[in-house]
Amino acid sequence: MRSGIKTAGKNTLTKSKVNKIWHWESSIYFMHNSVFLREAVEGLSVKNGGKYIDATYGVGGHSRRIVDLGGRVLAIELDPEVKLSESKVIRLVHGNFSDIKQIALQHSWSPAEGIIFDFGLSMEQLDNSRKGFSFKKDHEPLDMRISARGMTAAEVLNQFSESDLQELIPRFSEEITATRIVSEIIKIRKKQPVTTVLSLKKVIDRVTKSIRYDIYSRIFQSLRMIVNDEIENIRKGLTGAMEIIAAEGKIVVITFHSVEDREVKRVVKKFPQFKETRIKVEKQRRLAPYEGSARLRIIEKI
Repeated sequence: MRSGIKTAGKNTLTKSKVNKIWHWESSIYFMHNSVFLREAVEGLSVKNGGKYIDATYGVGGHSRRIVDLGGRVLAIELDPEVKLSESKVIRLVHGNFSDIKQIALQHSWSPAEGIIFDFGLSMEQLDNSRKGFSFKKDHEPLDMRISARGMTAAEVLNQFSESDLQELIPRFSEEITATRIVSEIIKIRKKQPVTTVLSLKKVIDRVTKSIRYDIYSRIFQSLRMIVNDEIENIRKGLTGAMEIIAAEGKIVVITFHSVEDREVKRVVKKFPQFKETRIKVEKQRRLAPYEGSARLRIIEKI
């Protein structure tokens, strides 16, 4: 067993530094188990025999909790690697939650009494996908596609124009050094494509002059959001959810980034028949490390 972990090809990490990596990847980069499990499902006010949609199935924690309370679940999952054992009360559909309205209609699941969105990645996806989601995985390719469709993160970095990267990465990362990092990417890619986790970290290190886990997290996060078109999917998915929710039904949303959270609030404002409430879980109990950056909102049809 090795006593240390190498990052960016240098600087063996101590145990305390390793813990910092896990902190940044849990609270900023969306590594989590089922976040706000009790509070989120309570927000749905589950009715016995009611129809509910888990729009982001992941590890299935929210779905199982809904079932425990008597609900039936139509679960949607983009990642084709996620499987579900046969269940009479959870129906798993592989698809994009942006198509939630069509999926619900196809499966006779409209209107739904409640819908839940959890915009985080699962621990399994971060640790075992081999797609470069985690900045800890130096050897992994920069893929970052949750499904197998579309451009990889490496293709985005090496094929997008400088103007597109300068617009997208700073916007989605909200990182003050992002414009300089993009300029460095453009400079480096003329000589050698940026294709692995380690090669991207080295570019970031050239700009920051040090190893910064928080900056790694924000830049990797922005790439994942670009590759998977996440903000557009949130807009489409939430709009579709509002069109299929039952009268007095509730939509529960868990976000992990201010860009996501702003998009949720922007969409809700377009629907005057809905009211939105933020539940400040941090005032009710101590948060788990993977819940540090999460926000919980309940959107109710009135």
